[in-house]
Amino acid sequence: MNCTIRLYSAAIIAALLLFCLFLPPAQPLAVSSHKQSVRAPGNGGPATPSYDTFLTALVHYSKLYPPPFSPKPSYVVPTNSSFPPSTHNLPLGQLTIRVRQQSLYLLSHHCSRATSAARIKQLTNDFNFVWSTRDYAFTKCLAACNAYKVIVAPSSRALRVPVKFVIPYTSSALAGWPTSLHGYKLGEVLQNVRLYGLYVKNYPHRRAALEDLGFQWSGNTSLGWLAVIHAAAVYSALHGRVLDVPTTFVVPSGPAAKGGVWPENLHGLPLGSRLKSARLNGTYMKGESGPIRIEQLDALGFVWHPKRGRPHKPKYNNPS
Repeated sequence: MNCTIRLYSAAIIAALLLFCLFLPPAQPLAVSSHKQSVRAPGNGGPATPSYDTFLTALVHYSKLYPPPFSPKPSYVVPTNSSFPPSTHNLPLGQLTIRVRQQSLYLLSHHCSRATSAARIKQLTNDFNFVWSTRDYAFTKCLAACNAYKVIVAPSSRALRVPVKFVIPYTSSALAGWPTSLHGYKLGEVLQNVRLYGLYVKNYPHRRAALEDLGFQWSGNTSLGWLAVIHAAAVYSALHGRVLDVPTTFVVPSGPAAKGGVWPENLHGLPLGSRLKSARLNGTYMKGESGPIRIEQLDALGFVWHPKRGRPHKPKYNNPS
């Protein structure tokens, strides 16, 4: 994760370093103690904590929260034993924004060119400072996807995340989630990636990174159909090429799994209700893939007009 952020931020860091080389001769304001402060540019203005104070708060913050360093804009250093008194009530979130957007502590009225370059390297190498929030947002998404694969679906090749899935805050639900990802709405984020190109528009390397994890651009519906048609093929083979599945049929698991006939990834699939929904409501049958899926079911001997129960007129069937 750290390596990815550094790659994404390389251009930004290079630009900052190049900017430092062309700054006018510096007349630095002596800031040797963390108790000293510098003034914001302009006449008067509120006092800005010194770089040493900012750095002290950053060091203690990084002990509580793992890199990359990107506190929320509203974050203020608490008045507890986790931070030294000199940093209490420091608006660390706002200072971070100013460092990122206004080059606070990095311009000529704060320090010399050499000191500015040294500070950039220090923030980048020692604290993995987030210079680009857009890069950080995608990196966080990618980290969440990796964690999901490891914790929730280690045996699945596809990255199949429910839209409403939110990474739990406590380890009691699913152990192993990094603290920095607690509360992250992974399902919603991936839905926006799929529908609107969030984070990946005009970034082919980001698309490739998600695809390497098994991300499906066609969505979970396509993945659901693959499981249904796979189970339907097994059922058809077991019943003489006739696919007349009772509504209550669920793919068996454990000792009832027919000696390994049913693949483990299909165990517990409610095949009967899924096919009933396809027959009556057109589930999986809509869109461009609909006609092809109807042909697949026909090839397996699907019964569009079952004799049991009250007759229903199916919405989707073979017109012949």
